[in-house]
Amino acid sequence: KQYFADSSQENTSTVSNDGKEIITTISTQGIRWFELKNSKGDIRIHAWDKEEIELRAQVEVRTKKKENQEIALADFQLKLEKQGEKAYVESNWEDIFSCMCSGNSKKDDIKTAEGEKVKIKELKLVYDVYLPNDIHLELSNSYAGISMPDWTGDLSLKLFKGEVKGGNVGNLTLKNNYGKAVFSNFENLNGSMFKAELFVGNGKQIDLKANYSELEVGQVEQVDLNAFQSNGHFKGVSNTLNSNFRYGKLTVEQPIKKVDMK
Repeated sequence: KQYFADSSQENTSTVSNDGKEIITTISTQGIRWFELKNSKGDIRIHAWDKEEIELRAQVEVRTKKKENQEIALADFQLKLEKQGEKAYVESNWEDIFSCMCSGNSKKDDIKTAEGEKVKIKELKLVYDVYLPNDIHLELSNSYAGISMPDWTGDLSLKLFKGEVKGGNVGNLTLKNNYGKAVFSNFENLNGSMFKAELFVGNGKQIDLKANYSELEVGQVEQVDLNAFQSNGHFKGVSNTLNSNFRYGKLTVEQPIKKVDMK
């Protein structure tokens, strides 16, 4: 077992030939939001009924000098922290971890707890997170995926060349650049897309800006859509469609009660 010097939070880590697994937990008491950012590694969200958040991270590290690989892997640590009503992940490699930019010459040097200087070529993290499904999520991933079950808490998602797959969700805020988002039914969906894809089921309200993108939507009540060179297909809009739609194709299978096209 390993600990951060400035925290009573306990981390358990196991090192193998394939890398390192870190397990860290925190109580959900007073927590309404959970935040996690990643790049080039999947985020897998799991729902459970325990009053705690458990994060399991699979860690892979590549160093410029191969002989430093074990030293670096042993030194790297993660822990769950709390600030106000938000839980988040912190690392002792804060420069690299905060931007996930290993390979950047300005931020790829670390100094181990033993005082050794090591140059990092790549840091890859794959997360499994277990928490109650009424906690709001703020997730960001690039060049990898996010998966999750049905979720009752609010979702704020940022994708860059990634893919998210989920079940039924409530309020969803989405920034999707060059990525693909797939959900079942939803309550409210707000956000933006650029050269991206969106596939969702039935919902109440959509307020979306889409450029060079593809949308496939079920039955909704209210749509506010600002789109440029995009294609959108809706099964139905039961109340009002407000749209500024240029240089693309917009189809709605069923009659619409009210349309305002600009």
